[in-house]
Amino acid sequence: MPEKTSPANLWILKSKGENSAFGGNTGYADKVDAVYVYDTNVKNHDKVKVNDYVVIVNKKYILGFAKINSVMERKNVPKVRYRCPECNTQEHYKRVGITPTYKCRNKHEFDNPIEQNILVNEYTAHYNSSFIPAPPKTDVKILRAYFIRWNLYYSIQPAEVTFLNDNFRPIYNRLKNKTTAIAPKPAFEIPVLHPYEPDSADTRTYKLRKTPSRQGQQRFKEQLLGIYGDTCMLTGCNIKETIEASHICFYRGKKDHHPANGLLLRKDIHSLFDANLFGIHPETMKVHLHSSLRNSYYEKLEGKSIKLRNKKFNPSTKALIKRWKEFKSKSDL
Repeated sequence: MPEKTSPANLWILKSKGENSAFGGNTGYADKVDAVYVYDTNVKNHDKVKVNDYVVIVNKKYILGFAKINSVMERKNVPKVRYRCPECNTQEHYKRVGITPTYKCRNKHEFDNPIEQNILVNEYTAHYNSSFIPAPPKTDVKILRAYFIRWNLYYSIQPAEVTFLNDNFRPIYNRLKNKTTAIAPKPAFEIPVLHPYEPDSADTRTYKLRKTPSRQGQQRFKEQLLGIYGDTCMLTGCNIKETIEASHICFYRGKKDHHPANGLLLRKDIHSLFDANLFGIHPETMKVHLHSSLRNSYYEKLEGKSIKLRNKKFNPSTKALIKRWKEFKSKSDL
């Protein structure tokens, strides 16, 4: 039988913050009056939707009310999860001034939970445009009669929408009148990746034994466009159709499709880079031309810097050093 859920889409969101008593994970970056963060390990994570009503609470009080205007997803986020060493449940809580420190829902007591490193999809529900703070010290106990199926350990629980109408009608009316604007396109989330390690192994596959295939090139380009935008990182050209994804260390297999091994360059600049007709200094990010270009149309590129338009992401230093050495071996530097 499918689990009963509220047709009116009212969710009770337990804000954990830094002082959470529940020890199943390392916590979330909640901001009570703006966003609620949760992941695929949270019950009901897949049911929260835009335009749902939410009541944000902590252990003692109702903190506020809101209407969700967008839900963003970030994939493959590393997280530490803690489990009971006796029954392996994640549902346990930390006790203050009592030993053993933890107690799980099956009444096992322990000091040291099992630590597990996992990957999750992380969600952020945004509601800052509609948040209404609750009256000070509004006791959370008034919610109990309205839970559809209460559970001490669940962070997201459905409740009857009549709770709002019965207890906070003016707030409910304000929320109903809140219109949800079309959510902006989510900002590109930089994927969680292992550091890029350049090597000389050739793991490409070949068709008819002669032509190496390059699977994943489109995804590689999409990642770079998401990180740096659709502009050539050397010339500043912003005609998207002319921009190509260039490998710093030459492509020798899927491992080289790492975004830290990539730059966005205009087609002709990409060709020059592939031909080692210019190099990029790994410390200054400045371009140095091969002597054959110094009296050409491209001489104006000498000394120009590669523009890194994302402060959170940089090309691999190891890849830049390796490619710089290759350039120097073929130039007069």
